[in-house]
Amino acid sequence: MSQSSLFIKTALDRSSLLRGFYTSLIVGRLLNLINLDFDSPNILKALLTYCVPLVVSIYSATAARLRFDSGMRAAEDAQLKCSACSVTEIDLQENEIIPECPHCKDHTQWNKSAHLHS
Repeated sequence: MSQSSLFIKTALDRSSLLRGFYTSLIVGRLLNLINLDFDSPNILKALLTYCVPLVVSIYSATAARLRFDSGMRAAEDAQLKCSACSVTEIDLQENEIIPECPHCKDHTQWNKSAHLHS
């Protein structure tokens, strides 16, 4: 699966969309209260004010889910290499907990080294 299709699949996940929707309702309402001119309201501007927090929330949640940080679950099957020590390589399956590098411990920095093909 390509990076862009994985990103889109993850972004369109129900939990990401719901979190983004609820965030946009709260933040969009606050921004509209602060910025909206009630004497001559602009409906398009008011609606767009809800779109910004929606997109930012979905993007940031998706980007965080696709990182390979220790303790998180892998979003896809991947072969990772520790960039801190360049020694350790691991193969992960989707939803598997990402471990720390046995050499680097708290300083682990996983990077994807290749796609696994099943």
